[in-house]
Amino acid sequence: MTVSLSRGILAKSNQQRLLAVCFIAFLVLLFYFILKDYNPPPPTAIKPRLSDSPVQLSVYYEALCPDTVTFITRQLWPMYEKLPTSVVNVTMVPCGKCNEQRADDSETWIFKCQHGPDECAGNLLQTCLLKLTPTKVAAIRTIHCIMSNNDRKNPDVAIKCMKQSGVDVAAINECIGSSLGNSLQHDMVLSTHSLRPALDFVPWLTVNSFHSEELQEKGLRQLEKLICETYRTVNGKPGANCNRL
Repeated sequence: MTVSLSRGILAKSNQQRLLAVCFIAFLVLLFYFILKDYNPPPPTAIKPRLSDSPVQLSVYYEALCPDTVTFITRQLWPMYEKLPTSVVNVTMVPCGKCNEQRADDSETWIFKCQHGPDECAGNLLQTCLLKLTPTKVAAIRTIHCIMSNNDRKNPDVAIKCMKQSGVDVAAINECIGSSLGNSLQHDMVLSTHSLRPALDFVPWLTVNSFHSEELQEKGLRQLEKLICETYRTVNGKPGANCNRL
């Protein structure tokens, strides 16, 4: 009786093994017939970048600062004329070593500038220019024109420069005397005061949001070269009009 029971258990175990082997063989054959004619799609090609990244140059400056005048007339504008916006995007922030305090009405700001009230007026005018002029090149061309004139404090100089660049003089004058202009200048102060490291020289330069003494020195003397070298580093190739550098 014991022998018969053992043989029955053994037979049942062998039967289960056979069924398992048959099931595995069935799965193998099934996958074989499914996959034998399968042609996988080619790997997806890496999409080329639609455009390269322009260098982001930010200039924190003052309207009447002598070093700013030198930088804009000898470095910034000559570079901006040569290099297209695909290579460099310029952001200008008129403030420098400026400060502000709330006016008595608590709705507007009073600004204090390193070179006095005339500089605050110049900063405000250029802030309105930068924010309201339809094209950045027209705004920067106008600022260069003003900076190039020894009588840059004179409002008539600014008006003449604006007209030469096709800027809407009435719109800029309205901005200067409005709460909008005051708010825009407040934004320039906030942007300047948020710099890390903090600004301690004017003009103060950042490239792709980065500042260092080496970058500052090179930018003040060889701005075009700095921008072209940075573009090559970021994009792996020379930018337009940079080949000769």
